[in-house]
Amino acid sequence: PSYRKALILTGSIMNALPTSISSYYGNLLPYINSYYNAHRSNTKPRVDPLWVVSVFETTFVLGMILTSPAAHRFGKYPSLLIGNAVLAFSVISGYLTIAEPLAFVSLFGGLLGTSVGMVYGLIVNLLLQQMPHSRGLATGIMSTGPVLGGLIFIGVSYLVINPNNKKPNLVIQNKIYFSDKELIERVPVYFLVMGAITIASLFTGSALMYLGSEKLVQDHDEETIVQKNDQSGVSKGHARHKSDEAVPITASDAVRTARFWLVLLAYVASNHTNYLHLNLYKEYGQQAISDDALLVTTGIISQAGMVVVRPLLGLFSDKFSIRITCVLVNASSCLFMALMVVVLRICPWAYMVIIVIETIGVSPHTMLFVLLLAFEFGKTHCASNFGFLRLGNIFIVLVEPFAVDTIIRKIGYDWLFLTGSSAAGIATLAIMALDW
Repeated sequence: PSYRKALILTGSIMNALPTSISSYYGNLLPYINSYYNAHRSNTKPRVDPLWVVSVFETTFVLGMILTSPAAHRFGKYPSLLIGNAVLAFSVISGYLTIAEPLAFVSLFGGLLGTSVGMVYGLIVNLLLQQMPHSRGLATGIMSTGPVLGGLIFIGVSYLVINPNNKKPNLVIQNKIYFSDKELIERVPVYFLVMGAITIASLFTGSALMYLGSEKLVQDHDEETIVQKNDQSGVSKGHARHKSDEAVPITASDAVRTARFWLVLLAYVASNHTNYLHLNLYKEYGQQAISDDALLVTTGIISQAGMVVVRPLLGLFSDKFSIRITCVLVNASSCLFMALMVVVLRICPWAYMVIIVIETIGVSPHTMLFVLLLAFEFGKTHCASNFGFLRLGNIFIVLVEPFAVDTIIRKIGYDWLFLTGSSAAGIATLAIMALDW
């Protein structure tokens, strides 16, 4: 029934609200960097806060891989509640662990990544199961959750940490920091506020999804019959063109195909672009724009725009092709990241407009590749296949903090962002090669 689908979609949005660290960490990072710079004499060992994202990306893989076995052993909803509890704890822990960089990276990065991977995998699994004929639309609607979460957390971080719009005024080796003591000491408080929002969102969302999927077992049985018939070439559930969805392929079989390696190349290249833009757009903008409120507002507008755009991208992929969608998104991302470098010092206002457009290109990165994997290798093992896809990306992700810091200090932000533009071009070509 429609009302059950509405409950599931609403619940999935609320569950997904705090799952995308990349949606808000780029706005938070300058504050954290300033906190560590102010406490550098008491903070040992020194750890670049950008490691939070890299460790998150790495452990996210573990959570995705654990999704299927945990769901089969304990059930989807008990597993979802466990993931929610761990996720909430890892966020709140930032209040205490931010004073110890290694602990902060381990919990706010590592533990958060594992729990988010598990929660995200379960949400996607439930949506694909409940709405098999509108996968793109359902996933697009669900993916507005992280965007709304980013919008909320960006606004809250500004209101909690820098309500008086203090300007960053300390330059050290091409990096710009805030020096205001009151601002710096408010950074840990943000994690308590964020934790409270996370708890309310996750457990309300899980309750709504549970209420909406009362007939989950029956639907699962029906879908299993359809999948078995699909594999034998006879679908009694509904007519489906053979190119519309692949026969389900496990991760161990997928890695033996050329398609998997093309998708992996596209994912790795696209992820580099995504990593740079979402984590460093604000730091880069501070090279020419000192108004923190202006950059925060730009981030919020970017996230608000994605609330509309993500479902439209899902609809577009349903109507045309997920391959075409991925090609267009990555090609536009290549163009606009290059334009960011060109206009920053010439016209800062144009830079902020391009941030909004570029965010549209890189923000749906995870959603699009989940759909691409479901199209190429079937939805049955989608979570595990995506986990293995991210597993292949671990090396690059772990190199990012070293590479980013070195490039910024040696040759500056401009060249760093040009590597992101080039990577988006590589991703575009790799996806186009899937048709050859």
